[in-house]
Amino acid sequence: VSSGVDAVCLLLESKRIREDLKEYIKGKVKDFNVVVREFCIFDPQMEFRAFVHKGVMTGLTQYNDLVYFPLVIRDAQKIAQRYKYEFENTIKPKLPLSSCVLDLVLVPRKKEGKLENKNIDFPELEVRVVEVNPLAEFAGSGMFKWENPSDKSVLLGLSPFE
Repeated sequence: VSSGVDAVCLLLESKRIREDLKEYIKGKVKDFNVVVREFCIFDPQMEFRAFVHKGVMTGLTQYNDLVYFPLVIRDAQKIAQRYKYEFENTIKPKLPLSSCVLDLVLVPRKKEGKLENKNIDFPELEVRVVEVNPLAEFAGSGMFKWENPSDKSVLLGLSPFE
């Protein structure tokens, strides 16, 4: 994209944006915002979905629930600790919603950095917010299932963090 016109054309090519704009024009949606930021390439095994209920991160799941990532199994505790720390110290103070679903990704701090699966220094990775969604059953739940009472209990903060 080399100009503002190119950027707007690119946005208008998105079916999702066109549908959202139609809803806004019809008055079905009160607020409509478009957020544009720097594109970031990331390792799919580092993308996670976090569930937040009443200001507390209640659950964390890998975003892509159809793929087995050995690194995620091996370093599950470190990954969860890193996301929980960043949520409490950086994201939560800026988050306008007390309950939501956050798509988050861990990326190297340096643009040219690359993750090596052998020895990842999790505190040195930056957490980025990819998307914010409402905490609702229509929000994808990754490896949790809204219809499973024990999973729903975790997501709504009635059971311990998983």
